[in-house]
Amino acid sequence: MDYMFDDRQSYETSISKLMRVTQSGYDRDVVNATLDGLNSIDYTNARFIKSETLNPVICKTSNLIPQEDELLVTKFSQWLTVAANNKDVQFNQVTIDTLCRFLLEAFHQSPGWTQPEILRALGAVLYENGPSCPQFLDELLSSQMKDKGLLLQLLDSDNSEVRRTAMQCIGNICMKSETGRVIDALYLEKCYTHVLDILHEGHRPSDDDITYLRLLLASLKCLQNLLAASKTIHSAELGRVLAALKSFMLLGLPGIGVSPVIQSSLLPSSLFLQERSPSTSNTAIRETKDDQGTPSTGKKTKRKPKRAKQGKDGDAPPGADPGLSGPLSQSSPEDVFNQPWPLPGKVSSSESEYSDTEGGQISKLRSLSSKVRHASLGCLHAVFKNTEKKSLFGYWSFFVPDAPLATAGPPPQTLFTSIIKENNAKCRAGSVMVLSALLEGSKQFLIAAEDRDDKRAAFTAFSQTLASMIKEIHRCLLLSLAAETYGSNITQIIKCMSILVGQVPYHKLDGGLLTKVVRSIQPFYQHKDNRVRTACLTCLGAVVSVSAPLAEVTQLLSDQSFSRPDSTKTLYTRANNKEEPLSWRKRPEDSAERVVEEDKMSWLLRWCYDIVTSGDEQQADPQSISEVLPVRLEALQVLTQFIKNYFDFVQPFLPTLTTVLQTCLGAAADDQVKLHGLKVLEEIGKSMLLNLDKTTESKITVEQVVGVWEGVLGGPLPAVLQDERHLVLQASACDCIGTIGPKTVDMLPVHHRILIITVLLGLVNEEDYRLKMASIRALGVIVQYPILRQDDIFVADTANAILGCMRHPSINVRMRAAWSLGNLCDALHCNIESGDKGFLQGFSGLLLQRLLEAAIAGAGDHDKVKSNAVRALGLLGRILEAEILQKEIFQSLMNEAIQVLLRNINTGAMKVRWNSCYALGNFFRNPNLPSNGGSWEGDIFTAFTKLLVSCKNFKVRINAALSLSLIERREAYGEQMPHVWASLLQALELINDVEDVSELKYRDTLRQQLCQTIVHLSGLLTREDIPAVLSYTLQVEKADLLVSNISSFVSSLGERKMESGSVEDERLLDLPQALRRVERARENIALLVKECSGVEENVISQLQTAMGGLALNQRECEPVK
Repeated sequence: MDYMFDDRQSYETSISKLMRVTQSGYDRDVVNATLDGLNSIDYTNARFIKSETLNPVICKTSNLIPQEDELLVTKFSQWLTVAANNKDVQFNQVTIDTLCRFLLEAFHQSPGWTQPEILRALGAVLYENGPSCPQFLDELLSSQMKDKGLLLQLLDSDNSEVRRTAMQCIGNICMKSETGRVIDALYLEKCYTHVLDILHEGHRPSDDDITYLRLLLASLKCLQNLLAASKTIHSAELGRVLAALKSFMLLGLPGIGVSPVIQSSLLPSSLFLQERSPSTSNTAIRETKDDQGTPSTGKKTKRKPKRAKQGKDGDAPPGADPGLSGPLSQSSPEDVFNQPWPLPGKVSSSESEYSDTEGGQISKLRSLSSKVRHASLGCLHAVFKNTEKKSLFGYWSFFVPDAPLATAGPPPQTLFTSIIKENNAKCRAGSVMVLSALLEGSKQFLIAAEDRDDKRAAFTAFSQTLASMIKEIHRCLLLSLAAETYGSNITQIIKCMSILVGQVPYHKLDGGLLTKVVRSIQPFYQHKDNRVRTACLTCLGAVVSVSAPLAEVTQLLSDQSFSRPDSTKTLYTRANNKEEPLSWRKRPEDSAERVVEEDKMSWLLRWCYDIVTSGDEQQADPQSISEVLPVRLEALQVLTQFIKNYFDFVQPFLPTLTTVLQTCLGAAADDQVKLHGLKVLEEIGKSMLLNLDKTTESKITVEQVVGVWEGVLGGPLPAVLQDERHLVLQASACDCIGTIGPKTVDMLPVHHRILIITVLLGLVNEEDYRLKMASIRALGVIVQYPILRQDDIFVADTANAILGCMRHPSINVRMRAAWSLGNLCDALHCNIESGDKGFLQGFSGLLLQRLLEAAIAGAGDHDKVKSNAVRALGLLGRILEAEILQKEIFQSLMNEAIQVLLRNINTGAMKVRWNSCYALGNFFRNPNLPSNGGSWEGDIFTAFTKLLVSCKNFKVRINAALSLSLIERREAYGEQMPHVWASLLQALELINDVEDVSELKYRDTLRQQLCQTIVHLSGLLTREDIPAVLSYTLQVEKADLLVSNISSFVSSLGERKMESGSVEDERLLDLPQALRRVERARENIALLVKECSGVEENVISQLQTAMGGLALNQRECEPVK
């Protein structure tokens, strides 16, 4: 440590000398000797340099040194370079302005031999400070497109060192500042153009290989800074930048020299540019973090200062050396896929780490080549991350092979050339990262892939080309995984596999790919590196999630060859060789029954179970191995997906899962484990609820479901619900409560039901908006359960809780409150429909008034609130009794509600519009509302008929037609009957005019609903309606259109009746009503035919014939009670 003390003393002495020198007493020898002393100090680990003392000294020294004194300017520049590389040094604005002006003026007066040193010093000053010196940008870069600034002019210099240092200055001036600021886009684009020109320029005859590679490295790092500063700067010349990067990512590999041929531009394949699947919003450019990330293969450390003596090509990212050396086993524990590529550091000044011998030059050439490849892959990664996937897909064929390597001819140069043949571990890791960026978000394009066995085809179909490409990606990744030895690279390859699995449509490809993936990662299930084990679980989670359920995955999960470690026992490295892997070890006290049960359990479920409960195992058996937290969390996520997509494997082992849940939610568990455990519980609840109604042999029983919920409600879940220290856990627990289900709640003990109600009603009053969101949604779910909705006190308490949340400032809280309000009103309606006519009498008139007011207010709120508020309005309008509606306040509120709904059906989001239509239809179902064709009903008819013929959204039209068919009394139509009839016929005529192809799937439903409404009106027509109704039909020649559509509709009812076998079929709930309406219309038309004559009789007779093709029995004609 003595040398560090000497450096500190020497530094402080030199600084004091410079501060004592004055302009009048300037002594060149003193300044020269002082600069020599400062340059001799090792600044690598210097902690004694402070910006607040250094900045004044630098400014003063720059004012002392004459710009024509070449030697002192050079020494001062060298000192600036090494001092600026210290991480503790930050130049203030005054220092930046002073140094930039001094160095630029000195450069113009200096001879050629001093220029590189001045440029290095300028680059060090400009590092991340480009936005702080706008007054120098014109001089350095020039804002005029035809002019070149100083740095851009120097790129054409004959001096290779000047070119390289000028490129480093450009790269540093284009870097983002610590606050995220960048220089103007005009300068960035100009720099980008010149950098791209340098990359495409190729090897100058006057430069040797090392000189060329150093310039390439500086250019690529400059390009990397440009890509980080602007996410879209490369979009205009995407093919040109990809051509350069594709060549340099393989530079120096066996068979590829250091002067590769660079194409002028890559042209996207026209085949890949065809839109094989509709684009979605997921193709938006993904913004990545802009701060400097931890290198993918370097130890995670703080940013360290540069050594005073590094290679000029140096600029290694902080904490990592992109060369050939450096242990990869100590890589960062963070997910390299979520971090930006490491950006280059500041410039350095020397290359003394290599000797001048022939062996030293070869090593230097090899190291520079690997650094160029690494930098090129970094740029490629940034381009792939920030390019729209639709545009990037056209270039896939240049980076991914679509067929196995041919035996004859040169192999194609793709990313897999780097992944498989690269001898530098860090470059291999970079290649995998680039492939991951290319694959991510490509599902919408790969969905077109499909295996075909048509060998007679004259050409290869696009779908088959994609399928071959996918298979080749699998093959190459499996090869690279088998050959890889570095733990960090194994992690990245497996994570890349996970991304690939999530993008591929395996259900359209030949089987076997997923089996190979799972078997390839099997040797790493017990790897000593917990990141590798975590990656394996991530990959398995992707396997059980993709295109589920898949027959191949089902077979994999049942494969008992995974159940014993015999084939992989030697790969177990987490403990000594005498110990069996954790996941397969059986404790001596295990009973024979448990052994038999585990033999039937899927190996993946058993492995996740062992990992999650390993903490408890360690407490019971000190010799057992406890998994680290990241692996346990990943196992829980895999378990969640496993339960969601392959519940049949889980169902026989629900008691085992209950044990897992009790372990995760216990008081001793980590908070993250609790959160993921709650996600598992929520998914179990959803899956059990879904499978309760199945009629298959493997149907789950209510008793099994109750057993699970009793296990958690009588165990750790209440403690989580009442733990005020962890609001997120409380909110997640509320989401779990919403998945219990009505049948289960009926069979739960009373004290559990009381617990659920009490906790939810308490949490909804908490201040935290997340708790309010979760608890009010859970209340909205359970208020519909029959056993709870019949409790008028609970329903009233829920209503008051909802009213409080409807006034909350958070839109998310109001949105869920509006959804719960709709469910509450639906529960009130169900109670009345089930025969409890007096249920509303238990409610105070004030509470109903407040509910109606809240629904009206919600109908005027945000669209996300409106869609459910209008649903609640319609249900309230349907159930309010005559005694309540006679009150003046309710009459006023009903009129206001109707006006709000009328506004919503004409404007706003489509979901709001069709829900508003249905809500207005519910008003017609209330016999207590006026039915004399009042003014508000006229407004409703006008709005509905307008929607039928003019709305572009078919679901809105369907709901408008449906609402018109809900009126059971002829007098309710008033004088609007002819206009309604005409609008329905016009809607039938315009049904094929579709502007948006996405509406085509609703066209048949709209046609059926229009016909059903016409049939309904036919059953209400009177003799007085015939002239007006038929005059329009005959005038516009719609008789044939009417008859043909009604005939088809009635025929379809007959077919559905025959298919169902019974009108009680659950899939056809509207069939009984449709049949009754047809019968009623037939009876009414039969009477009208007798009273009409001439043309009117002819049209009515045709309509009667169209409805006469359906035979109905007596039971089908009876109204539903």
